[in-house]
Amino acid sequence: MKYLWLIIAVTFINACATRIPAEPISQLQASKTFTRQGTFMIGPGDQLDIFVFGEERLSGRFTISPTGILAFPLINSLNVTGMSSTQLTKRLEGALEAYIK
Repeated sequence: MKYLWLIIAVTFINACATRIPAEPISQLQASKTFTRQGTFMIGPGDQLDIFVFGEERLSGRFTISPTGILAFPLINSLNVTGMSSTQLTKRLEGALEAYIK
């Protein structure tokens, strides 16, 4: 059940966005933030709202460092640059499995 809430919470990561001033359409360049299928890829500066059901100390808003590292309780740090929310969910589930029963 705890993993279900983690999956649901990380799914909402797609709603988080980096706060960058808008550029005129004429100045936009191709972005590597999305894959061909349109999946959002996590990158430096992104803010992620992660919730682990029943574990307040593991829940909250986390900002990806400029080097692409997610500092997370119990796990310390994960390089998450280029991961999708689904990939991050699986990675967090695996890493937290030893700590949460």
